[in-house]
Amino acid sequence: MLRDLGNMIASQVTISPQTIGATGSASVDGVGVDRLGYESAVFVFNNSAVKAITTVPTGITITCTVQESSDNSTFTAVSGYSEECVVTNTYTQTEIEVADLKGFKRYVRGYMSYGSVGGSGDFIVVSATVVLGSPTEYPV
Repeated sequence: MLRDLGNMIASQVTISPQTIGATGSASVDGVGVDRLGYESAVFVFNNSAVKAITTVPTGITITCTVQESSDNSTFTAVSGYSEECVVTNTYTQTEIEVADLKGFKRYVRGYMSYGSVGGSGDFIVVSATVVLGSPTEYPV
């Protein structure tokens, strides 16, 4: 059996493109992804289009976090799987690798929160995708 990349991964958007900051919420919860049958994952968090409507902030940070749930309803952060990104340009990508999902609950999702120092009216466009890998059965 040919085991090309397409037969070894599955990807799903967990956070669709949306704004957070002054024109939206301060954080965004992703959609739960069923990880059953996969043993690893990479969470790809994106943020772009920094806008300053009134005054420019001195610093913008986005915190990217992996969360888990047993019922796809109540999610909690997974210790050790969070990264803060200081936004210094118009596009930043943060990847959080989960090499072993075996100890995780069945559902996972991305969570992003926004923070700024100074300024007002600024916002950022965010999104996130989960790429599941190491399937227990081929092909997927």
